[in-house]
Amino acid sequence: MLLANRKVAEFIGKQKKTFIYRIHDEPNEDKLINLQTVISKFGYAINMKSKQDISKSLNKLLNDVNGKKEQNLVDTLTIRSMSKANIRPKILVIMV
Repeated sequence: MLLANRKVAEFIGKQKKTFIYRIHDEPNEDKLINLQTVISKFGYAINMKSKQDISKSLNKLLNDVNGKKEQNLVDTLTIRSMSKANIRPKILVIMV
């Protein structure tokens, strides 16, 4: 699902048109700590030093668990650790 969202955003981003998309605020620190507690049992970790570190770390985590038996659990818990999204119309420019 996350990959599909990214591919759609990349495609629409090239169009330079206005559309509605979701923006997530920073994850709640307590939820990240709870996520860290669970994923550490599988040998994974989250870098929580900065917003950029968290984002990179969560993306790396999702890539690392891809295809492994714990993927469903980690994917679900990672999504639940995110803040609810706000929907805003805006021009999206994707930096890839």
